[in-house]
Amino acid sequence: MTLKEFIIHWNNSHKYDYWWRSKYNVAFNSEAHRKTNQYDIAFEYLEDKIMKKEIQQRDEMERKKQAFKKTRQWIVEREEDKEKGDRLLENIKISDFND
Repeated sequence: MTLKEFIIHWNNSHKYDYWWRSKYNVAFNSEAHRKTNQYDIAFEYLEDKIMKKEIQQRDEMERKKQAFKKTRQWIVEREEDKEKGDRLLENIKISDFND
């Protein structure tokens, strides 16, 4: 197995290892890298992913609350939704619904 093949195999076998090493600037096979536990790395990756999504949802809810305070409407039609709806309606053929 070549060094390149080994590195690819390692990163395929340890999905979150490269993410963790990049995040903490830890060199592959360094002492710090060898001391890490792959389960801890996976838990940290999942926590990071979950918390980013949670924060994004919280920020979106706050944005919607602020918009509601201004408009007093919960449902606000976005321009992109209107355009998508218009395109869908343009493609409907009445003949498709006739037997």
